[in-house]
Amino acid sequence: MRMETGVCVLHLFCTRGDSVDRQVVTAAIDGARQRELQVITASILGHKADLAVMALGPDVRALREALAEVADRLVIDVALLPA
Repeated sequence: MRMETGVCVLHLFCTRGDSVDRQVVTAAIDGARQRELQVITASILGHKADLAVMALGPDVRALREALAEVADRLVIDVALLPA
């Protein structure tokens, strides 16, 4: 499902697990970019999250699939999906 006007946005907030493989997470984010999505990552300070991933794009299905792939690659201890 593609938006005619505007963009769709999904957020993923998570804490870092003990067994996170950075190369695998980076590959998942690169895969999202190949789906014509803009991906923004940020380090979060506080007790509720360590990492934020935001994806923007015209295709809702591509957003859900991309962030699900990123979430699968992360060992998520605490997550707020999607915000």
